[in-house]
Amino acid sequence: SVESTEPIVVAARTSVIDSGKLDFAWYSTESPLTNDFVLPVAAGPSPRIHTFNAGSTDVTLTLTPTTGQPVQVLVPAGAAVGAPLQSGQTYSATTSGPLAVSVGYSGGGQLSAYGITPPSPLASDLTIFP
Repeated sequence: SVESTEPIVVAARTSVIDSGKLDFAWYSTESPLTNDFVLPVAAGPSPRIHTFNAGSTDVTLTLTPTTGQPVQVLVPAGAAVGAPLQSGQTYSATTSGPLAVSVGYSGGGQLSAYGITPPSPLASDLTIFP
């Protein structure tokens, strides 16, 4: 647990050894997502969504895959919750409140993770003229 009275950036490095294979991954902090978002899940071993709710009320995250049934994840206030995902699937995600979100993979001496970040405040639509 890390607390600060000033803005900081935090990351953690972890590693795995399995059957003589060694891999490592960096897990970084993410800014909370406050709007609906798309969650692409690359092909990889045992993908999981990792969520954190820094708020004071519970948040419900609904993940709707391009094929299959929607999945709801309840993230209690001040808690972190993980849930399995389907490898190679894309999800439409709706949330009832702000959540920090990342996707992690682990299995067979393989480890990886990436964060889902909100758009930059400087991002804008791109206009293409003929």
